[in-house]
Amino acid sequence: MDIDLGKLRQQYSMLNDEALLEIDREELVDAAQQVYDAELHSRNLRAARHVAPLVGTDELPDLEAQGEAPDWLEDAIAVMSIAQTPGSNPAEQMADARIALDQTRIPNYLTVREPAEHGDNALYELMVPASQHLNALSVLDQKLFNPRMEEDWKAHFATMTDDELMELDAEDLVAGLRDRIDRLVRAYEDELLKRGLAELETGSGD
Repeated sequence: MDIDLGKLRQQYSMLNDEALLEIDREELVDAAQQVYDAELHSRNLRAARHVAPLVGTDELPDLEAQGEAPDWLEDAIAVMSIAQTPGSNPAEQMADARIALDQTRIPNYLTVREPAEHGDNALYELMVPASQHLNALSVLDQKLFNPRMEEDWKAHFATMTDDELMELDAEDLVAGLRDRIDRLVRAYEDELLKRGLAELETGSGD
């Protein structure tokens, strides 16, 4: 049976967030899933379909299981923070992030602020040594966030008409990303030059 994607898109847009999230995505055909995903993305409801049901605050992870807090924790930087809200499972998401960091041997430690310390929600923060935080962010982008964003992009492109899709320019779409890369590399190389370390790095690569 053919599906009128335009009509379906309109139907989803008329639903409130609660009604939209009550839809069982697995019962939808592929085309309808793409429209559904695009509507979630437009409302910034992506997390609701990527994580498991709510874990109660009485199920916060036992930090003792991680062992003693590391010495670097005092000056650590959070590379991922999630407040526990209905429909989210921060413990599960953090577990995936920790696995990704462990695989690349980046030290990490999960902290949890009880609800009394952060309004009505517990706050999960994944900490890494300050010197490792850029590396950690890069790993999380590659292992966790970029694959999820790719699915969102696919869903978004699927909802566009042929004319709308053809009007896009791939180079324009990535211009901001390329600019960020150039700026990061430039900042790193400038600091090497300031310290007189640029020649040492070049020599180490010979």
